[in-house]
Amino acid sequence: MIHAPSSGSGNDPATPPGRPASRAAGQKRSGNSVLRHATDFLPLLLALALALGTFWLVRSMPQIRPDTPPSSNEPDYYLRDFELRRYDPLGNLQIELAGSYGEHVPGPDTIHVQQARTFSIDAHGTTTRASADRAVSDGKGQNIELFGQVHAVRQRTAEGGGKNGTPPPVIFESSYLKATNRQEHLSTDQPVKITQGNDVITGTGMTYTGASRTVNIQGRWQAVIQPHRQTGPCGF
Repeated sequence: MIHAPSSGSGNDPATPPGRPASRAAGQKRSGNSVLRHATDFLPLLLALALALGTFWLVRSMPQIRPDTPPSSNEPDYYLRDFELRRYDPLGNLQIELAGSYGEHVPGPDTIHVQQARTFSIDAHGTTTRASADRAVSDGKGQNIELFGQVHAVRQRTAEGGGKNGTPPPVIFESSYLKATNRQEHLSTDQPVKITQGNDVITGTGMTYTGASRTVNIQGRWQAVIQPHRQTGPCGF
């Protein structure tokens, strides 16, 4: 008796047993391999992303200009309620400059002073004191320009112990006064009033030289001179 194999039962010789499971395992191993290779390249990808981000950040940042040196016309230091003094090699006071506020400008080496007060003394002991709303002095205090309500007093000492004693001081009043050579030479192109004792001279400008004790009045001038003995030209 011949038995024919029944359809749909048993194993099919054309389809080996276990083939679907083997295919699924292969696919799993392939996926693991791709994942492992991707993991191997992950640090490189992160480094590339970091480099691109850094490059973008640098490009997007504003450019920083190199530091430029400060202008020589800008103050490099400030002073408040100050007094500056200059002495000769023997320690004798020569010049004093004081004020409520000061600025030093390095370019021209000048000191700009508010509420300025100045003092100087020469080799003969003659002193000059001045005050003004503001002043501009060179770095050594040798040359000073005074501005606004200028009041300068020049006092000579008694010469040789003379019988007349110390002469009256010479007072200069103006809106501007330029003092050079340690205030030995005074000048202005503005209206000025000069007083010594009872003598008064006014003019539209003047120059004064301490060495010769002479004053040159410029422009229109007026003078009131009281009779008295003179010890030098103009008594100044």
